[in-house]
Amino acid sequence: MAASKNKAWYLYAGIGVIALIFLIFFYGPEKNDEKGFKDNDSSGNNKNIEKKVFTELAPGAGPAGQIIHNKYYTLSYNKQYKQANWVCYKLTSQMLKNKTGRTDDFRPDAEAGAGAATPEDYKNSGYHRGHLCPAGDMKFSAEAMSETFVMTNISPQDADLDGGIWRELEEQVREWAREHKELYITTGPVFGKHVKTIGRNKVAVPEYFFKVILDYKQPGVKGIGFIFKNEACADQLPFLAVSIDSVEAFTGIDFFSALPDADEQKIEKTARWSMW
Repeated sequence: MAASKNKAWYLYAGIGVIALIFLIFFYGPEKNDEKGFKDNDSSGNNKNIEKKVFTELAPGAGPAGQIIHNKYYTLSYNKQYKQANWVCYKLTSQMLKNKTGRTDDFRPDAEAGAGAATPEDYKNSGYHRGHLCPAGDMKFSAEAMSETFVMTNISPQDADLDGGIWRELEEQVREWAREHKELYITTGPVFGKHVKTIGRNKVAVPEYFFKVILDYKQPGVKGIGFIFKNEACADQLPFLAVSIDSVEAFTGIDFFSALPDADEQKIEKTARWSMW
């Protein structure tokens, strides 16, 4: 009787071990699942960053603001100045293939609450309603185009800046996106010590504007930045390029902080127009 019990115990134990091996082999940590992915290539950092980090493009440290996630871009809204601290988004070559016309449906942003900027604040102000996320980058659909006309994406811009070198830079970024396939862009205003306002809702007039661009695709990983005073500028873009580190020092915003430290330091310390 004892021998029979021992045989049964060994039989069940053997079945248990086989079942455990089966589970480990087919469902163990080496198998990919919907929550993550496995990449045995240690040099594949760019792939990891794209999948895990760039679901959020928001900068790190910077001016306090209300984060508003729109469908095609994210912004940090400054309730005091009635506009974004920054706007960030991804621009791809695929997004630039369609040519949806401008909707020009400027409107207040319900997410910004009471006292937010309205189109009327800009009337007879002498300033253009300047886009931070450009309408020209969102021509791939009427919905995306319309989203750029929400007033939290608008800042008071000098007419000569808006129609001059700022427009040139926006067009240049689109050319870079066509060539390099995928860019990450952050744009915003910078305010001085003595802030002028316009309109009934006292929308602040920026003293400067900035734009930083990241290309995080191999083999041409690179970054570049620009800072413009809110006035006419006769200089040429190649001579105005600065490092992203310089824009960070000027604005107090930590861009692309989700990058691995080594990549961030290398990308943000240089601004070589020839690389673009």
